[in-house]
Amino acid sequence: MSKSPAAILYDSDGTNPVGTAAHPLRTDPTGSTAQPVSATSLPLPTGAATAVLQTQPGVDIGDVTVNNAAGAAAVNVQDGGNSLTIDATALPLPTGAATASNQTDGSQKSIVRGGAKGTTVAADVTSQNVDADTQALHVKVVGGGSGPGSNVRVVDGSGNPIDTPDEGNPATVNGLMMGGWEESANRLHRIAVDSQGRILTISSGKLGSMIDLYYRNTLGAYVANQFRRVIEYIVPEGYSAYLTRFSTWQNESAYSRAAAETCFATLNVATNVFVAESSYITPQFSSVNEAEVTTQFGAANNVTITVTYTNNLGVTGRTGTLSIPKSSIVGTRATLALQAGDLGVRSVQGMSASPSGGAGAVELCGFIQFAFHFDLSATQGVDTSFATGSISFPAGTIFVVEFNGGTVAKDRILNAQIQLVTV
Repeated sequence: MSKSPAAILYDSDGTNPVGTAAHPLRTDPTGSTAQPVSATSLPLPTGAATAVLQTQPGVDIGDVTVNNAAGAAAVNVQDGGNSLTIDATALPLPTGAATASNQTDGSQKSIVRGGAKGTTVAADVTSQNVDADTQALHVKVVGGGSGPGSNVRVVDGSGNPIDTPDEGNPATVNGLMMGGWEESANRLHRIAVDSQGRILTISSGKLGSMIDLYYRNTLGAYVANQFRRVIEYIVPEGYSAYLTRFSTWQNESAYSRAAAETCFATLNVATNVFVAESSYITPQFSSVNEAEVTTQFGAANNVTITVTYTNNLGVTGRTGTLSIPKSSIVGTRATLALQAGDLGVRSVQGMSASPSGGAGAVELCGFIQFAFHFDLSATQGVDTSFATGSISFPAGTIFVVEFNGGTVAKDRILNAQIQLVTV
């Protein structure tokens, strides 16, 4: 079989073949100029690889810089299942991330940082501003640690460290005692407070000063079966006190007590002038309230004194009465009878005498009794010991020891031991 000849294109008049020098092949629509075709200028499909970026599997092409304009779509990097290493030094940190200035090591659990005093810079530990005046940080120490003081780092507003609990040494943060660290048990010691709710810095092995209040004398009561004071001690400023022991012996059957005294007010019977003194801080009150004669009463009349007071629940306008016999000597006592239903007195707002005008003056005081003994006879005494911290009273407390017996002078021994601790 013979082959067909190749097809030849001729121009429009059929005389000259197309593609020769005389008749080149035209590609533009105008038909006036020859347009050669170059593949290098053709547009590539979206996402197609170029010779610069493409590589074969397993071939390291070195560092590649991707310039992604702001607002452009994210760059999709395909690692083919192999590891991809990214230099994180230039990556932005998320809000609140730790930096070199505030990061902690493995043994420290947290940093508490507040703004400088006098500013309203928010503390890292809270979303609210720290108080601009005090800059107080209420810190609760939790967690473990490898030893004393390693469980938390506390810094002030300037970044300076504040001492944290160490073994046997209580730490303070803006005046708050946080407790001593006990390494063997990984815990903090109990925080002790006095009767006013104030924190005491007492800890095991570090007890305060011991005070021994001792009395022995041959004495009788001013008035039979009324209390007479033999010891009075005022707790000094900067200390709170614990009652640790109360021992008594009297050469007769008689009572004795250790108590804290608060004097509410005085009344001059001659002028009927009332002067307010001290009161209890809520919720304290005294159930035992006695008026003691400080100026001897006249012989003309028995006197009834009416007292206006605030009761144990804080109700004001309550009234009670007490009676002072005529010619009562200094030291005579009379017990205040309270309005029905009241357990005690917080403060006194008024006192008035009827009849008035005669000689005499009294001071009305409240007593919180810590210990009360019935001393049986000449051969038996009474001793009470108290656990440390069970009975405490703050600075300024008037601590008294009194006995209640006959007027005949008898040998009496009364002894109270208290322990002072700094606050």
